[in-house]
Order: sequence, then structure tokens, then C-alpha cells
Amino acid sequence: MKALQTIGLTLTATLALAGSPALHAQTWDDLSDEQKEMLAPLAERWDQLPEKRRQRLMRGSDRWQEMTPEQRQKMQKRMQGFRRMAPERRRMMRERFENATPEEREAMRERMQERRKRMREMTPEQREELRQELRQRRQERNKSRPDRQDTD
Repeated sequence: MKALQTIGLTLTATLALAGSPALHAQTWDDLSDEQKEMLAPLAERWDQLPEKRRQRLMRGSDRWQEMTPEQRQKMQKRMQGFRRMAPERRRMMRERFENATPEEREAMRERMQERRKRMREMTPEQREELRQELRQRRQERNKSRPDRQDTD
């Protein structure tokens, strides 16, 4: 159950980046039972979180509740990749998405969908070859940047 809550919490934060109407910041007691269940790992410090973060988490929690089991499974898989990123890379991606216009966000979504489609069309061997190539590029890039650690 704790693992599910951790995954759910991570997902809610990311899903909230997709955007929805702004919510007013609430205290923990104001949350619905479903939101409290999803956000339980944050219960003790909820009221100390910045308003913007609480809003994102609430929107993400609501979106998670509306997803089908298949959508949740797909999102969990995507989040595994997000969690494997270096913290600085995740921060940069969040900022980029948050500062993007709705049109730019849509373009980002379309590019990601196209990349996923191309990956699905590849053979397992082609996917592994691409992963190795990308891993090698990342390692080379990180070697030239002493402020970066190898994340593989």
C-alpha cells in the first residue's frame, strides 16, 4: 500500500503539471477522503507546503481518481522513467512545462506521443540499440560536465 501511495504521490505531482483550473489552497481537513488517501504521505506537512504545490497535488490527485486502471498503469510506467532522471533534469523539465504556453504544452505532448509511437514500432533489438546509444551519449555529455553525475 505504501508503494502505491508513493507512486500515486509522484504521479499526482506530475499530472498536475498538465494543468487544469486553479484550486484554492486548502488545509488537510478540507481535502476529500479520496484526496487524503492519495496524498497520505504528505499529511503531516500538508499545511506547510507552498500553495502552488498543494494546488498541483490536488489537481493531480483528482485526475488520478478519474483514470481507468489502464491509464494509471501507463502513467506509472512513464513516471518510472521520470523518477530515474537526475534531480536537476526533473527540475528543469518541470520549470519548462510550467512556464510554457498552452500551445507549447500541446506541442510537447504531441512530440512525446510521436516518440512513443516510433518506439512501439521498433523491434526489441532496435529499442535496445537506441537505449545503448542514448546511454553512451549521456555518459559522454556528463563526463564533460563536472557538475553532473552519471545517472545510469
